[in-house]
Amino acid sequence: MKKILFIVGSLREGSFNRQLAREAEQMIGARAEVTYLDYKDVPLMNQDIEFPEPESVGRLRASVKETDGTAHVYQSRCDGTTDGYRAEP
Repeated sequence: MKKILFIVGSLREGSFNRQLAREAEQMIGARAEVTYLDYKDVPLMNQDIEFPEPESVGRLRASVKETDGTAHVYQSRCDGTTDGYRAEP
């Protein structure tokens, strides 16, 4: 069975992004195993703590490696831009 990792653009449990992700998960149903990336304890980039890598960063990397694909669930900002990066097809 395929494994899909959802990366939700909000940490808040009741956020619109998370609601949308849950709806997508329901639509996928039993066709794939869906998990959610838990990144609430991942620190901001800080070269002072880069090596050795924090445990939370190692856990995040392992989560991504164990999946067949990712789904990024986030909203565009009001001006049509997005935070971070955006992969184009």
